[in-house]
Amino acid sequence: GYPVGGFLYDFLNKAAPFILIAVLVLLDIGLQLTFMNFKSTTLDESPDSTSVWRTLLSDHLILIILGSIWISSSAMSILEPCLPIWLMAHVKPEKWQLGTVFIPDSVGYLVGTNFFGGIAYRVGRWRVAIAAMLLVGVSCLLVPTANTISGLVGPHLGLGLGIGVLDSALVPLLASVVDSRHSAHYGSIYALQQT
Repeated sequence: GYPVGGFLYDFLNKAAPFILIAVLVLLDIGLQLTFMNFKSTTLDESPDSTSVWRTLLSDHLILIILGSIWISSSAMSILEPCLPIWLMAHVKPEKWQLGTVFIPDSVGYLVGTNFFGGIAYRVGRWRVAIAAMLLVGVSCLLVPTANTISGLVGPHLGLGLGIGVLDSALVPLLASVVDSRHSAHYGSIYALQQT
């Protein structure tokens, strides 16, 4: 993502990241055409999807869980376009360094999602989710205090870790709520969770 794009842009040329993406897309299309099953299959009739979504969105617990996930993800969504502009104005890093700022987010998210699911199950999903939301909030408050690229490592690691821990705590809880209250409409609830 960002680190590779920044590196290719700075050390090769402006077109290099886009050429790499185009080559990877063509490779993906070729693999899909090679291994795709073109036989048509019919699926069973499912209930009206509008009524399923309306039912899920009328459940207050689902709305609270979705809102928590949305708020934590919004922090990263807001930082992604704004942070490089802020860095160019205040820190003046090399172009390749702009992408490396987001590596701690990815590492934190990887650690949070892979190692905190069991902890959330044992300690309590809501407790872990609240702690993760606090970590996301504190990390967001610390981002503007950084004067160097290396000063952003801590806040960004905390931001990625908080979002990952929150996801590992609340996404299984979301599935559990849907399973117990709404006859297992997993596809609909995960679609809502991703939007």
